[in-house]
Amino acid sequence: MDTTGLPSNDTAEMLRNSLRGFLEAHWAAGGGKERASPDDIYAIWGKLVGQGVAALGSDRDEGGLREILVVMTELGRAGCPAPMWPAALANFALSGSPAVAAVELLEGLHVGTAVAAFCFGVRDPDAGTGSICIDGRYATGVLRFVEVAGATHILVAVDDSRLGLVRLDAPGVVLTPMRTMGAWGLCEVRLNSVPLTLLQLESTNVDDLRLEAQAALLGRAYGAARRAFERAVDYAKQRHQFGQPIGKFQAIQHKLANGLIALEGVRLILDHAARLHDVGDRNWRYFA
Repeated sequence: MDTTGLPSNDTAEMLRNSLRGFLEAHWAAGGGKERASPDDIYAIWGKLVGQGVAALGSDRDEGGLREILVVMTELGRAGCPAPMWPAALANFALSGSPAVAAVELLEGLHVGTAVAAFCFGVRDPDAGTGSICIDGRYATGVLRFVEVAGATHILVAVDDSRLGLVRLDAPGVVLTPMRTMGAWGLCEVRLNSVPLTLLQLESTNVDDLRLEAQAALLGRAYGAARRAFERAVDYAKQRHQFGQPIGKFQAIQHKLANGLIALEGVRLILDHAARLHDVGDRNWRYFA
């Protein structure tokens, strides 16, 4: 495996530290709000685009899945649902495509004039995700559980080798917030004879994109869980019972140790899968 040209561990750590400080300064968990508005998310994403993260995955030298997971982890840690993973999937799927629509979308994503949402539709193992029917250049259907805050376009998997591109401001598009358990900011997207552009995947397929999406979302969940664990450790040091911190009790220590072991397992497997992905080792799929 040739790792020449891949970003180093030091580069990844610099990216992590930079993002953590950036999000602490500019996001701060939505400025203290329990739930940030779409405008808040759009604003922070514009600032993140200025940091260059929207180009990750578009070129080997720009950074790959490993760096994308660093960003997703820090977003999870900060409780920031910025649309990083759809941008990353668009880069993986469309970089190098000769299609004018693909080129224009990626250019817009990289400078912040376009924001992507992504849905696997009929290619998602969960049938509840929805599907679309294509009639010529128009699409009709329903897509559910889509993160669309601030998005200008949505990419939806049509089959194993093609994506459909739809502008969310097109006539016939209806966005409806969905009620979900333990999450917010998801929408149902209804399409009624909406213009759609079909884009051929050149160097990947939808199954690989789904694995990359799952890894990215797990990275975000890991970041949130890690932050929650750190807060639990702090609480165990501060809360006193029977005249001493509860962190001195063996039962609490065991719970924290088990939590740390589980979190480290997630971190290590994610990093390993991402490393293999970025050097072109097919075994990344197994670990993902």
